[in-house]
Amino acid sequence: MQREMNRQAIIITGGEGPLKLPKSLKRPGDFVICADSGLDLANRLDIACDLWVGDFDSTANSPHDNTMEIWQSVEDQEYSDTELALLAAAERGFSQYVLIGGGGGRLDHLLHTFGCFDRHGAPTCWYTRSETLYLVTDHKEFEGLQVGQVVSFLPAILSQSTTVTAPQLAWPLQRRVVKWDGFSLSNRCTAASLSVQVEDGPGVLVSFSVAPGEGEW
Repeated sequence: MQREMNRQAIIITGGEGPLKLPKSLKRPGDFVICADSGLDLANRLDIACDLWVGDFDSTANSPHDNTMEIWQSVEDQEYSDTELALLAAAERGFSQYVLIGGGGGRLDHLLHTFGCFDRHGAPTCWYTRSETLYLVTDHKEFEGLQVGQVVSFLPAILSQSTTVTAPQLAWPLQRRVVKWDGFSLSNRCTAASLSVQVEDGPGVLVSFSVAPGEGEW
């Protein structure tokens, strides 16, 4: 299938989600996929859903009361609802996606979501109730930060390590290897900007406890 080069999938899943989102997040032509109770979160955020997937065992909505496209799976299934949404995005040719929700809740679901990144790639951004994570695979400058703002660095792909440099921190990272058994947790910004350089590996998820440039749709 032809890959969607200028569009992204927006995947909204269950778990703890953000109370608001950046106004610039959704672009014309983006495709919104809700995974089971992710539709409840989409409704709270006033986001129109294009495709709803899952077994619908954890949502307040009924597939019989909605007019969007629906993929209903069996209750006992090999894939999580989030992975079904990722599979649907890949089937439609999307190479990039944003993930909304999935924070807190069950540890097994959280770890499984991280495991999905090995198979489907990491999201360009991940918005939960408590943090926002940004994928960095090369170089990225973060602006508009607060001095003292908490930031962590997680491997984008759990099965692989990434070497990263980020100097404007209380504990500067200099060719730090970030991997499954070696996250960089609860560092603090020392300036209003932060330069993150990936020198080797598939990339890192840079997690801010308070997202820079936040706003509402």
